[in-house]
Amino acid sequence: MKWFHEKDVEVLRESLANSQSPGGLSSALLFSVPLIWLLYYLVFHLAGEAAIYPHIEKIKEGSLWFLVSLTIAIIMFSFKKIYSKFQKTQYVLSIVFSQSLFGILPYMAVIFLVWDQHTITQGALFSFIYSTLIVGLLIFACSLIRLIISIMRGSYRAGSKKHQRQDPKWKTVHI
Repeated sequence: MKWFHEKDVEVLRESLANSQSPGGLSSALLFSVPLIWLLYYLVFHLAGEAAIYPHIEKIKEGSLWFLVSLTIAIIMFSFKKIYSKFQKTQYVLSIVFSQSLFGILPYMAVIFLVWDQHTITQGALFSFIYSTLIVGLLIFACSLIRLIISIMRGSYRAGSKKHQRQDPKWKTVHI
């Protein structure tokens, strides 16, 4: 049994299709690669060097290999023959890239900077990490539940209020 069908998310699908063409997404990702490498440098060579975090070298090496793989994939998906055949994979790649750039690396910088304070014990740091991850998961779960409820109510179907706000041909002119 499916909870919802394609017609239930038509407004979401249209907005994604209109806002992100595969070519535009490809160039945006390609030009953002230096940003993620700059952030990697800031996190591991400035914030991470001062930190006495356990296993920081393993985390640094794992992040390095992850970013090398991500960069190679982004370069591969900058070619039209590849991104035109694998548009869904390109979209997933863009999500992974944006979560790394705006979520994981800044979070790691905060953790390293907090750990740099010598007054914080290892137990307090891990409590902080668990607390922030739990809060993040709760926010994600609440957002997901809200989205599912909105989809089930038909808020993202063609002709709904959200669609009328988004699509100019649905707007009426009152004289």
